[in-house]
Amino acid sequence: MNFMSFSKEAGISVAEVKRLLFIFRNMFIITLIETYLSNKKLEIIKNPKLYFLDNGLRNIVLNNFLQQRADLGVLYESFVLQELLKQGFNANFWCTKGKSEVDFVLQINGQVIPSEVKMRDASITRSYRSSLEKYRPSIGFLFNLNERTKLKTESAHFEKRFLAEIIHFKDILESESA
Repeated sequence: MNFMSFSKEAGISVAEVKRLLFIFRNMFIITLIETYLSNKKLEIIKNPKLYFLDNGLRNIVLNNFLQQRADLGVLYESFVLQELLKQGFNANFWCTKGKSEVDFVLQINGQVIPSEVKMRDASITRSYRSSLEKYRPSIGFLFNLNERTKLKTESAHFEKRFLAEIIHFKDILESESA
C-alpha cells in the first residue's frame, strides 16, 4: 500500500487518504497488516498491506464479478486472512531486502508460523523456503486448491492444505500440538 499512489489515483491529498483509511478500518471494511520483523538490517520495513474484510464489497467497488479474473489470487489470500482474523489470530507478512516474501506470519505461543496462499502451483517457493530456513518453525502451511500433503523439510514440518481447510485452522494447530 502506497499512500502517495492512492492519493494520485483518487485525486485527493495523502492526509485525506489516511483519514479515509482510518474510517474504513474502524468500520471493518478494510484491515492493514504490518511487516513481521526479527532483524531490521535484513528485513524490510514496508508499508502495511491493505485487505478488504469482505470480498463481495471488494468486487462491488471494482465492479468485477467474473469467475475467471486476474485478481483471483488476491481474493484467495484475502479469504485466508479473513478466516485467520475470525479465529482470533494476528497476522503479519514477511519481506526481505533479497525480495523474499511470505503472505502471512503468525506468532502463536512464541512460535513463528509462516503461511502461504497459492491459487495454482502448490510448490514451495524460494521465498517460503527462505523463511523456513531463517525461522526454523515447528510447522508451516501452504494453502492451495490442488494438494494436501505433509512434508518434512530440512528445517520444518510443512503442510500443504486445501484452501477451504483454513476455516478449521485453529483446530488444525491444536491437533498438531497434541
